[in-house]
Amino acid sequence: MIHIVHHPAYVTEAPARSTYRWGKNGAIRDLLRARGEDIVWTEPELIPPAWLEAVHDPDYVAEVLEARVPPEKTRRIGFPVTEQVAYRARAVPGGTWTAAMLALEHGFAANTAGGSHHALADTGAGYCVFNDRRLCT
Repeated sequence: MIHIVHHPAYVTEAPARSTYRWGKNGAIRDLLRARGEDIVWTEPELIPPAWLEAVHDPDYVAEVLEARVPPEKTRRIGFPVTEQVAYRARAVPGGTWTAAMLALEHGFAANTAGGSHHALADTGAGYCVFNDRRLCT
């Protein structure tokens, strides 16, 4: 059995002016669903804001969670942070954390999103809103 973490928020409508490939997480999910009984699916909890604030500037965390990221940070991220994107931004690191815990227990697990390693402490960057790598180290 392979443990896979997926949250419905990973598949969301692309914000305007975004070149990020928003459909890829749904495509990964759909390919894995074809494996049938080989997969154990887990839906993660949203990452607590306090955990985000442990590795990101609390003001930046508030900007994201309230969907009021300023234009200069929006440009660095590569897409606008809407309410849907803000929700997804909590789901993705929650999934990475959950996958890490499942891997410790079962030897392997994967998150169908995640790998958001470009975000800095006070801003997102390179299509990464929060840095889920920092949260899991």
